[in-house]
Amino acid sequence: MASIQKRGNTYQYTVSRMENGKSKPIRKGGFRTKKEARLAAAEVELKLGKGTLPYLKPAPFD
Repeated sequence: MASIQKRGNTYQYTVSRMENGKSKPIRKGGFRTKKEARLAAAEVELKLGKGTLPYLKPAPFD
């Protein structure tokens, strides 16, 4: 489940995911409306469910 926060004049989403038993949040901001942030978060959650998130950077020491 994603959470939406207002930061200044824009919105950001945070999607929680677990990796190796640790919480690794996915955050992105700069959305003009709450609806835009909600739609983008839903896309990320859908891709996360399918296991296809190509733009995630690996942790440097994993």
